[in-house]
Amino acid sequence: MTDERTTPDLGPPGSHGGSDKEATLQGTGTRLPVPPPPGSHSADYAPARIRSPWLVLGLTVLTLGIYWFAWYFLINRELRDFGRRRGEEWLAKSDPQGSLLAVTVGVLLVVPPLISLVNTIRRIRRAEQLAEVKAANGWIVGGVALGSVALLFVPLLFIPSYLQHGLNNAWARDPDA
Repeated sequence: MTDERTTPDLGPPGSHGGSDKEATLQGTGTRLPVPPPPGSHSADYAPARIRSPWLVLGLTVLTLGIYWFAWYFLINRELRDFGRRRGEEWLAKSDPQGSLLAVTVGVLLVVPPLISLVNTIRRIRRAEQLAEVKAANGWIVGGVALGSVALLFVPLLFIPSYLQHGLNNAWARDPDA
C-alpha cells in the first residue's frame, strides 16, 4: 500500500516508488519522508517545542552544562523535521547526531564545533525565514561568543536562551509544529 500524502515540493503521489514513508524531491533525487497530514504528528517527526528561554538557561546552569547538549540535539532534530514538513531540502538533510557529535567529541579538534554552531545558527535563521518571523541576529551570537573568551565563558550561557527565543517565534507561526 502506498501512502499518497505529499507536499507541493515533492513528486506526484505514488512517484516515490517503494517506500510508503518516503518521496523524492523533484529534480534532486533526494529521498525525504512523506510528511504527516497537518495537525498530526508521526513517529518520524519530532514535534517542535516552544521552550522558555529562561528555562533553557536555568537547566543549563543547574546541570552544569549537560542540558545544553540535550537542547542542542533537540533543536537540530526539530529543525530537520521542520525542513522535512516544509519540503526545504537544506534543513531536511541536516544531521542532528552529527551536530551533537561535532560539539562533543569534535571539540578535541576545535574546528568541528565552530562549524556545527555556525550551521545551527544558519538553520535557525532559515526556519525563521520560512516561518516569516524576524531572524535572530547572528552577529549578536558571534559577538557574545567571542566576548565570552575574555569573560570566562559566562556570556555563553545566554546564547541558547537567545536562540530558543527565535525558534519559539518560528514554531508559534508553524501550524504543524
